[in-house]
Formats: sequence, structure tokens, C-alpha cells
Amino acid sequence: MQRGKHIKILGQGNSDKLNDASEIHAFLLAVIELAGMRRLMGPHVCSVDLQIAKMHQDPFDDEGGVTGVVVLSTSHAAIHTWPLQEFFVFDMYSCRTFNDKVVEAALVSAFGAYRMRVHDFSESLNY
Repeated sequence: MQRGKHIKILGQGNSDKLNDASEIHAFLLAVIELAGMRRLMGPHVCSVDLQIAKMHQDPFDDEGGVTGVVVLSTSHAAIHTWPLQEFFVFDMYSCRTFNDKVVEAALVSAFGAYRMRVHDFSESLNY
């Protein structure tokens, strides 16, 4: 028996929007609503550069961008961005099914996403 749907989307988009925590926050709220999910907590969104600076640490070479997470009543949605490469990874899992085309369209709308590759891990949820 399959236990929901799990997708990971890799893609590229507008670097300014991918580096803007408020854009990430707005996207997470929108995609959750469009997918018909119920939000329990979040979005929790962090500008990695800002948080590393607050810790008085030197960033790793590959650190930066924005990370956002939403806890859903059915699981989670998360995104991490690398604006310098115009790259993002979005992950959504729910024990309920959802339309991944709606999620793709939300990424295009929010970030001008292109060259997206969708990986569907739902089969691995068979128990």
C-alpha cells in the first residue's frame, strides 16, 4: 500500500527572487494552499548568509541562499536555494496525494523557474 506522494524538484530561476526570504515565504504559503494542504507550523524561512553572520562564523564555500520549511498536517514542504547558481531544490511529501503539476506551476510563477527536473519518490512509499 502506497503511503502518499513524495516529489523533489530541481530547477533554476530568478536569482534575486531565490535570494529573497520574503519571496520564499510567500511561495511556501501559496504552494501549500494550491496543493490543498493544511499548514501546522511555518513557513520557517532563513536567509543562510544572515544567520551565519549572526553566529559570527565564516560561511562554508557552498553556503548561502534561503532555506524554508513548512510542517503540514500530512508531512512537510521544504526549499533551499543557491541564488548564485540560480538553482533551487524543492521537496514535498504528504501522506495524501497532490498534483505535482500545480507545484511546478507555482515554482514558475514565483521564481520564473525553468529547466525543472521532477523526481517522484512515491513508489518508495509502498509498504
